[in-house]
Amino acid sequence: MGMIAEDDFLNGHAFSFTKQPYLAALFETVIDRDTNITFVVGAGVSLDSGLPPWLSLIDRMCEQLRGDPVLMDLALRDRSDPMRRAELVLEMVLRRKAGWQPETVIRHALYRPRPSRLPLTGPLAEAIAQLGTRLGNRGRLITTNFDEVLETALGRYLPESEIKSYGLRSEVDHSRWSNSIGIGHVLHVHGLVRPKRGPLKPVILTESHFLEHGPKVRALILKQLQASCVIFIGVSLADPNLTGPLWDLRSGQQVRIRPFVLTVPEPPPQGCHHRDIKRYTLENARYLEDKLKMRPIFLKSYAQQIQVLGDLDLALSAGKSRYTIGASGDSNLEYGLRFTRALNKAYESIGCTGGSDSPERCNARKLSDRLHARLQPDSPIGWILTAIREGLLEEGYRVLEERFGLFLWLRARGDGGNPSPYALNLVGTSTYVHRESWSEFRQVPIEVDSTFPVAQAIFRGSAQLLNLSPPSPYGLWRGMLAMPIYAESRQFQAAIGSRGPDILTIGGITLNTTRYVDRLDPATNGNVEESEMSLLARAQSRELDVLKEELGRSMRAIIGVS
Repeated sequence: MGMIAEDDFLNGHAFSFTKQPYLAALFETVIDRDTNITFVVGAGVSLDSGLPPWLSLIDRMCEQLRGDPVLMDLALRDRSDPMRRAELVLEMVLRRKAGWQPETVIRHALYRPRPSRLPLTGPLAEAIAQLGTRLGNRGRLITTNFDEVLETALGRYLPESEIKSYGLRSEVDHSRWSNSIGIGHVLHVHGLVRPKRGPLKPVILTESHFLEHGPKVRALILKQLQASCVIFIGVSLADPNLTGPLWDLRSGQQVRIRPFVLTVPEPPPQGCHHRDIKRYTLENARYLEDKLKMRPIFLKSYAQQIQVLGDLDLALSAGKSRYTIGASGDSNLEYGLRFTRALNKAYESIGCTGGSDSPERCNARKLSDRLHARLQPDSPIGWILTAIREGLLEEGYRVLEERFGLFLWLRARGDGGNPSPYALNLVGTSTYVHRESWSEFRQVPIEVDSTFPVAQAIFRGSAQLLNLSPPSPYGLWRGMLAMPIYAESRQFQAAIGSRGPDILTIGGITLNTTRYVDRLDPATNGNVEESEMSLLARAQSRELDVLKEELGRSMRAIIGVS
C-alpha cells in the first residue's frame, strides 16, 4: 500500500517520498523515458483561471431563469442527480431564450459576465503545460473542460502552429487526435465552448448527453489506460466516463501501469473541522485504491500540486543522477533538501539566529525599515502606485487618500525534530516593530478558507485580491493583495541548461490597504462606493502584473533568495 497514512497527512509532510510511496512511484514513472504519459485534466485546473466547477456551472445556468424568480429559486434548490438537474435546467432556459443553442447557455454561464472574453490561464494549467512540453512526444492531453485554458497555457511554451483542439466527433470519426503527436494537441472529450468561435461538438453536460456519448468517451479513456500511464488532475472521480474505464480494467484486462490521481481535499462543510474532512477524504480514497486500482496522491494545497508538477519537470531536466529520489547530499535536487536550504537561508537573511523564527531587536528594526523603504515614493513600488493613481486622476476618477503596509511571512520550520507545520510565520511588517520575538510571533495554518488572505494565496498558489471580513484582526486595513514568494535557483538552471523548473514557495507577502479591493462590502454585502475602492482594484491588469512582479522581486532581495 503506497497511500499516505492519516497521521502523516494531518501532521507531517505530504511532499515526501518516504511517507507517500505513490509519490515516489509517480516520479520514477515520469522519469522513465520509455513510458508514455497521458494527462486527464478536469475543472479543478480551471478554477484558478476564474472559471466555475461543474456544479457551479449548473447554478449559473439556473440564474439565466431570473425572468421567473420562483422557477429560478426552485432550480437552485434542486438536489437531484447533477446530470438530471443539468438536463432540466438547460431545457427550461432554452424554452425561454429564442434562438439560443445549448452551447450558448453554457457559454454565458461559463464566461460571465463577458461571454466573448478569453479566459486567463492559471498556475496549475501552466505547470501542466510546462511539464507536458518537457515530455515532448511522450505526452498526451485529454480534458473534460469546455474551456481553452490549457491551450492558452501551452501558448507560453509552444508555437501557435503546434497547438490544436479536437472534439469527440473528430476523434471518433477520423482519429485526428490519436494520429497527432505532442502535448499541444488537446482532446476535449466533453466538447469545447469557445468565447469567440463556434463550439467543438458534441457538448456533453446533461443526462441524455452522457447516455448518448458516454460509451465513446469511456472507450477513449480505456485505450489510454491500456497504452500509457494516465495521471488524473483536477477531476471528479464520480464522473462515470472516468470511473467506468477504470472498472472495466479491474474486472477484465490488466492495466500495465496503474494510473495516478493528484488530490487536494475539498473545503470542509460548515460546522466541520479541516482535520475531519481530510480524514474522511482519505477514507474515501480507499475505494479508488482497492476497487479501481488507482494510486491516489494527497497534497495539502493546490500550490503543492503545482510544486509536484514543477519538480517532475525539474527531475526530467536534471536526470536521475541529479534528482535522486530518497537520497541526501548537497548536490541532490530532491524537493525537501532544496526547500530546507532555501527556507533556512531566508530566515538567516532577516537576522533570525539560534533557530528563532522571528528576528529580534535591531534585526527586527532593520527588517521593518527595509519593508518601509519599499513603499516610499522614490522606490519602484512607490513609482508604480503613483503611476496608477495619476492614471486614474487623468481619467476623471475620484481618488481618496490611501495608506499601504507590507507584511512579510515565511513558511514555518520544524521544532525539536518534529515535522514543520503547514503554516506561515509573520516575520516582519513595514508598519510597526516588535523588539522581542515572542511579541511578534504569529503563525497561521495554510487552509483554503483561512481568514488570512496570505494563507489563501499560498493554498491556491496564486495572487489574491481580497477584502477583509469583519471583525478584522488588522485594525485599519480593509483589503489586501496577497501573493506567494518564490525562491528560484539560477545555479541549478545553469547546471541543467533550462530556466523555470527549480522554483520553491517559501513564504508570502501582503500589500495591505486602507481601501477596499473588492466591490462587495463584507460588512453590509452591498456595493462599495467607487471612491472607497483601492488603487489596486481600479488598476489595469498590466499595471497590477507589473506591481506583483516588483513586489516579488523586492521581497526576494530582502530575504536573500534569487
